[in-house]
Amino acid sequence: MRLREGEVSGWVEHFAAATASAAQLATSYLHAVRALASRWRERLSSLARPPRSDAAAWAIIDLLPAHPLITAPVAAAVTGWSKPAIYQALEELESVGVLVPLTQSQRTGYGKQRVCSIYSRGSRPGVSRRRAEAVSLTGTLR
Repeated sequence: MRLREGEVSGWVEHFAAATASAAQLATSYLHAVRALASRWRERLSSLARPPRSDAAAWAIIDLLPAHPLITAPVAAAVTGWSKPAIYQALEELESVGVLVPLTQSQRTGYGKQRVCSIYSRGSRPGVSRRRAEAVSLTGTLR
């Protein structure tokens, strides 16, 4: 949109519409992430021996929206937990399907496919929810 002398109101309307759209996307993202985190907590609670209420696994769940791809060193640095506690937490989260290891050899990185799909739905209009969720972090279809 070109701004010419006397066309300020058109630009302001365009900017206001873009701002409103961004706010709606942010709100829907926030609701979707909260719903996912709630389901992840339910899954973790369903373990035969769920982690204690102050365990590292719960802290990692809180990190996943900001870190959909996470490594043990990053989780340890952000949470302040020891690496052994982080590795145990990552294994627990993997066992209930919250995290997916990105490599088969050394578990250096984990990813959360559904958080990435929320990002892609919000940032790329026209991407269907089914298609966004079908593509995992490793590029394979689920």
